[in-house]
Amino acid sequence: MKLTYIFLFAISVATIGCSPKDKGNTSSNLQRARLTLDSLYQNYSAPDTKLLRENYPFDDKYTATYLASQEQANIPNQYSYLWPYSGTFSAVNALFETTKDKKYQEILDSKVLPGLEEYFDQKRNPSAYASYINTAPQSDRFYDDNVWLGIDFTDTYMLTKEDKYLQKAKMIWKFVASGIDDNLGGGIYWCEQKRESKNTCSNAPGAVFALKLFEATKDSTYFQQGRSLYEWTKKHLQDPSDYLYFDNIRLDGKIGEAKFPYNSGQMLQSASLLYKLTKDKAYLTDAQ
Repeated sequence: MKLTYIFLFAISVATIGCSPKDKGNTSSNLQRARLTLDSLYQNYSAPDTKLLRENYPFDDKYTATYLASQEQANIPNQYSYLWPYSGTFSAVNALFETTKDKKYQEILDSKVLPGLEEYFDQKRNPSAYASYINTAPQSDRFYDDNVWLGIDFTDTYMLTKEDKYLQKAKMIWKFVASGIDDNLGGGIYWCEQKRESKNTCSNAPGAVFALKLFEATKDSTYFQQGRSLYEWTKKHLQDPSDYLYFDNIRLDGKIGEAKFPYNSGQMLQSASLLYKLTKDKAYLTDAQ
């Protein structure tokens, strides 16, 4: 189990809204989150870099098993892949939002984001973040990984109003939007190099990302794209028997019927954002 995943869980607990009588629990959860952040950097930092290890204790023969490319998965990795690394961005952002303590912005700017730039790939157009560091052999680029980063950059902009974060979010959206085509009537692919399926894990948070960009910029194009992604995902990937979401649909129309909570959770958030922005009760009903 990667500590970055545990860390996201700890932060999510810390940011749950509590009633006044639960203030003690809020304080306790916040302390756990801070301790987990300290533990992350104490145990997972790669010496003389801003990068993190993939696992603890460090094993230089470890290979990831969750990548699209089997060739890439067979290469031992010295550092974390982008997917777990990006969890630190989400987590430090959550601490920043919860505490309003500027030291967490300093952690973003001095640790998290400099490390993140090691994954930034400008050799392929449009620029985006690759699944592994750019000094290694070229790695696949995943639309869902970049979506999460775009959400985080947008959230940081909303917290700080510093344009450098918004410009990153807009740049990432250009890459994400490049993963949309007319196959299956729209939707975002999962992996740039393996355009074989369109997945809820790309499209549901993709809708969230676009709607957050609309909130940040008031550019209606983002709203239209976010609503379109939401409606496409609902049409193609919702199970009408329980309203949960299937994992993916292949280009031949075959559905990957696995169901994961974060997929349905992101559609819930999309529906909530659409209700917030439009006051259309149909979206509230969807969320409920």
